[in-house]
Amino acid sequence: MFARMRSLAGSAGIIWVAAIGVIVAIGCTGHTSPLLQLQFANALSGFAAGGGSQPTTTPGNGGNTIDQSCDLDPAKRGIRMLLQNQAQQTVRYSLTFVASAGPGGFVCAEDEPAYISAGYRETALDVGNGVTIGCDIVRLLGGTRILTFRVANSMALAVGGLEANVTTAQTPLNGNVFIPLPELIVLGDSEPIFTCTGNNLCTQRGFVYTDIAGTPIAFVNASRTQDTVCNANAGSAPEWRLANPNNDDEDANAFQYVAGGSILVRVLDRASNANPTINQVIWSVLNIDGDVIHATRP
Repeated sequence: MFARMRSLAGSAGIIWVAAIGVIVAIGCTGHTSPLLQLQFANALSGFAAGGGSQPTTTPGNGGNTIDQSCDLDPAKRGIRMLLQNQAQQTVRYSLTFVASAGPGGFVCAEDEPAYISAGYRETALDVGNGVTIGCDIVRLLGGTRILTFRVANSMALAVGGLEANVTTAQTPLNGNVFIPLPELIVLGDSEPIFTCTGNNLCTQRGFVYTDIAGTPIAFVNASRTQDTVCNANAGSAPEWRLANPNNDDEDANAFQYVAGGSILVRVLDRASNANPTINQVIWSVLNIDGDVIHATRP
């Protein structure tokens, strides 16, 4: 599957995504991004997640609605992610996988040991029943706990910025690890090089070009990271979000990945490109059957 994704990311295989439908802006005021539990992205004011009106996946309990991870087939209870660097600079990255747990949460008791084993940990809630990741406030809409899994490291440069010399992130972002399914993937954290600038959430970043010593050269804001909520002009959250698994995968909005699918994220050789309308990080998203949901859009 990832061989197919690599071909999609290549210069000869770039596929432009057609119109993604009418997106109702959530607005850029208010620094909260709701956790998706049960409502999934329907919890966003004035914004519908996916286009399907009828459930298309039979949950494991034999019902017709997917509310928790246990309602999914085991093969859909996670994602795989391959992160690569095509830049002539070292790249540091920080991504936080987020899911709700406890009674009424997305992660059922049966699956929680798999989440803990993978690296998810319970994160203390604030007085508003949420957690803050960098500048991004994630509120709990269901369940009693929030599990987070921060993955941060660096990737060596690609010699000459050539696609043939791309470098790959370490586990679990090497494409070989089945990561228990997050409801959100938040870019960035509270470390100064990753958190937002001023009060602008869309300047939070999951990727930073650096020199070999780790000194920042250029920041890759969420607004220049393909199909984040910020980049898709759907709101002011530095996030990718889970599509409602009750709907067809093909109906996923631009900023959504799908249950059981695979994600290829590639940092391009654009550290010196200051054009705010050009992506510095791109992604491809495939579903469990290998069908393209979102293709690279440089």
